[in-house]
Amino acid sequence: GILKIAEVTSRFVSIKQFCEAITKMGFEMANRRQLTDYFMMFEFRKIEKVEQKRPYGLKLKPCLYKKR
Repeated sequence: GILKIAEVTSRFVSIKQFCEAITKMGFEMANRRQLTDYFMMFEFRKIEKVEQKRPYGLKLKPCLYKKR
């Protein structure tokens, strides 16, 4: 299978930790790109069985919006 994730860049504590956590869930990174100054796009492919169901590094910070 293919897993695509588009997320706001400011929500990541560490992009490296996030990618490593997805890898521990049995995926390999196929593509990573910065869409704009605010968004990241990841594409992963399923390659093997799950090493860890809830690895460290998947938690994201909450989205904070400016009040207008």
